[in-house]
Amino acid sequence: ARRIPGDRLWGIRADAWAYSVGVLVTFTLAGLWHGAAWTFAAWGAVHGACLVVSHATTRLRRRGARVSGLRSRPRLHAAVQVGATFMLVSAAWVLFRAASFENAWTYARYLQFKLPPQGCANLLFDLALVAVFLSLEWVQRNRPRLAVLDLMPIEVKAIGYALFVAVTLALSVDAANPFIYFRF
Repeated sequence: ARRIPGDRLWGIRADAWAYSVGVLVTFTLAGLWHGAAWTFAAWGAVHGACLVVSHATTRLRRRGARVSGLRSRPRLHAAVQVGATFMLVSAAWVLFRAASFENAWTYARYLQFKLPPQGCANLLFDLALVAVFLSLEWVQRNRPRLAVLDLMPIEVKAIGYALFVAVTLALSVDAANPFIYFRF
């Protein structure tokens, strides 16, 4: 038997209610699984709420993409979607890292988009890594046009890969802030 009388409640279909409640409960519990604090539950609930809003606004977002011309530019459309998702998830991480809601609010209030010199160096390094990975992907996709790579001895390729991994590991080690799951 259905718990929602009729087909709709407040104009919303019963299956949408079921989806929303299920996602919110699941993600809130997943937040509690990460830590026994209300900030973790809120972190999970924020992720669940984002999924519910995404599900509820699918038609509106499709219409907006069509009207704005993003549908005709799928790569730009994908970049906008990835950027929006990244910003929402990054904002939710404030709750994950905060010891209390007061700490989260304080942190969010003082959040600035200024980078200290060390942050600029890290950003440049990260952008260089992204550029290298995108270049490697481009080479892989254009393999037939780059026959010269097939002539390169396997030893040279292995040394190149090993150097890349070694440099990446050497420059990305930061003992000041260990990976968050190492603390559990």
